[in-house]
Amino acid sequence: MAEGARKKALIPFAGVPLELALLRRGASVLVSLYHTEAAPDVLVLDRRVPLDQAIEASCAALGTLAPGQRHALLARARELDIVEARDT
Repeated sequence: MAEGARKKALIPFAGVPLELALLRRGASVLVSLYHTEAAPDVLVLDRRVPLDQAIEASCAALGTLAPGQRHALLARARELDIVEARDT
């Protein structure tokens, strides 16, 4: 989302009925969280977060992974070039 044309990402949580939706809007990302059981429920809707802060929070979360898992992911996240994105 920071470097390319992709503006939306849906991230399911393993083992729990939750899904995170991220939508790029300029220098920010809109964050939504949904409960995905039989009757879906919106827990957070379009919370605007600065993209650089979202990337830093992701890096902090990656820091909790085992060293073998996190090294490549952390390196990639910290080397991102945030490009200009047009709002649609």
